[in-house]
Amino acid sequence: MNPCSSVKLSLALSLSVFYYEVLKDKVTACRYADSALNAALPKIDELGEHEFHDAKTIIEILKENVLLW
Repeated sequence: MNPCSSVKLSLALSLSVFYYEVLKDKVTACRYADSALNAALPKIDELGEHEFHDAKTIIEILKENVLLW
């Protein structure tokens, strides 16, 4: 699956929030978010306009979460 897929990014976002909010595991939450960001950012330019918009929105949320956590 493409690392920029909105489905894959959404799953990474949900999993990282689960670790942070439910399990209170900040380290693992940040690890999942960072991993998703590091995989997606180099390939973001390969997306079409619609896919780019979806991915960009989720990437921004992942970045915000990592900065807040």
